[in-house]
Amino acid sequence: MSQAANAQESAEDRRSEFVPVGPGGETSSAEALLISAYIVMWALIFGLIFASIRRQRRQDERLTELESALARREASSAAASDEATV
Repeated sequence: MSQAANAQESAEDRRSEFVPVGPGGETSSAEALLISAYIVMWALIFGLIFASIRRQRRQDERLTELESALARREASSAAASDEATV
């Protein structure tokens, strides 16, 4: 029973006592890490916005090309039908 009491006491001592793992201090501050994380997140957000704007512009250009091709095709088919009726 004395071994169980000793084990319980040593567990109590370990809980209340701080023992450092090894020599050395902090290698980086939390402020620097926080600022770095914000910079990375904002860079990702701006990158995503920029990529979306570029993609939207390409889609708009492609849509304009398709609309003009469709208008040319309708005009040529209308002209061909007019010549067939003459």
